[in-house]
Amino acid sequence: DAVLSRISLCPHKAGMDSVNKNKTDEVIRSMSEGSRFYDNERRKAAQTAQRVQVMKSRAAVLSTGALQQAEAMASAFERQLETERDLSRVIVHCDADAFYAAVELRDQPHLRGKPIGIGGIGMLSTASYEARKFGVRSAMPGYIALRLCPELILVKPRFHAYEAASRQLQAVMAQYDPNFRSVSLDEAYLDITDYMARLTPGDVAQLPPLTTVADPPLVQEANSADSKPGMATDSAGARNLTTLEGRALAARVVHQMRTRMHETTQLTVSAGIACNRMLAKIGSDQNKPDGQFCLPADRAAILAFLANMPTRKIPGIGKVTEQILRELDITNCQALLQQRALLKLLFTPISFDFFMRSALGIASNNTRKRSERKSIGHETTFRELNQVPDLEDKCLHLCHKTALDMERKALLGRSVCLKLKTVDFKVKQRSVLLPAHTADEPVIKRAALGLLHREL
Repeated sequence: DAVLSRISLCPHKAGMDSVNKNKTDEVIRSMSEGSRFYDNERRKAAQTAQRVQVMKSRAAVLSTGALQQAEAMASAFERQLETERDLSRVIVHCDADAFYAAVELRDQPHLRGKPIGIGGIGMLSTASYEARKFGVRSAMPGYIALRLCPELILVKPRFHAYEAASRQLQAVMAQYDPNFRSVSLDEAYLDITDYMARLTPGDVAQLPPLTTVADPPLVQEANSADSKPGMATDSAGARNLTTLEGRALAARVVHQMRTRMHETTQLTVSAGIACNRMLAKIGSDQNKPDGQFCLPADRAAILAFLANMPTRKIPGIGKVTEQILRELDITNCQALLQQRALLKLLFTPISFDFFMRSALGIASNNTRKRSERKSIGHETTFRELNQVPDLEDKCLHLCHKTALDMERKALLGRSVCLKLKTVDFKVKQRSVLLPAHTADEPVIKRAALGLLHREL
């Protein structure tokens, strides 16, 4: 049903290929029914169903002429997008495998080979690959995880250890791209085009041979070409992904980087290599764990790679959008292109633009660090509280952490925002504008408490 589709197991997560989805979904349903969480999901499912019904009603009355006109406009837009396709860069998406769990397994050898979840009864942040075999995943309540896997060992998070390991991984990445973009402790984008261009024949000779690279499609491609891939040449394509030589060189560079990461941290990292960020991110999931995937910088190869790609695997498409598209008989990227006229008429221009770019594999290849941040803050989840002093303590603690971060980063702010979530999962967000920019902790605390008291 609609509610189950929101809370059920996502089969696309690495390490969950062999999970009995029907059995897992039944456990999730039985453990969730009657809870506030389930009631909230029911409300959201009803809202989504209403959106879908409105769209279907609009689609049912579309005339042939309207669809033909939309098809012409979508085709023109596709031609415009093709002028933006850039195949010249070598973008790498690095994703540490089950990062929090991997750090714990490294530091606590007695846990190796056992299913573990990082978090508590309320919520898990990560699950080891052993736990994923039972359907346990991140963002799952611990009590449901224990029903799925009674042998599951819950491990309290140690964020200082994860931050330390992340710094070690990033130090290795910086050797290949000093301007890499970190998007979380365990995930980052790099542009290694310039690094590859600087490699001398001697440098190339020190790279691991292609036969050691955990990228079966590339090795197969090289073998079928009956050539010596990966050797340094002066051809333009030898230093990007448009030629076999360039792809082999990139794969060897990334394999060397991943090996150095493992030697430094004893953690494994998977990687995707492509001409832009979106494709690289999708690619990093292809050979998880401890693998890499290289996608040729070729329009036909990119479209073939994406054709049967489930929409949910596209970065930016979540469970709600996936459900809406599925109700319109759109389940993969090929269908996005085939139904582009319908998408043009039913969705906003921004959504249509996103769908077209995703289906065509046209995205940004800018991996430089983001511009100056617009906000800074902290949030936490805790058990139900209804006593004013307890809520004030939580609020003041978060204010303290935020003020410390602002001091460390030499930042000032003028707007204080308070976000509250009730026990029935309703979210409230309130803000107040201060007279002047500040990082003064007492000022921030007074403003936040004022917002809190107005909601109590």
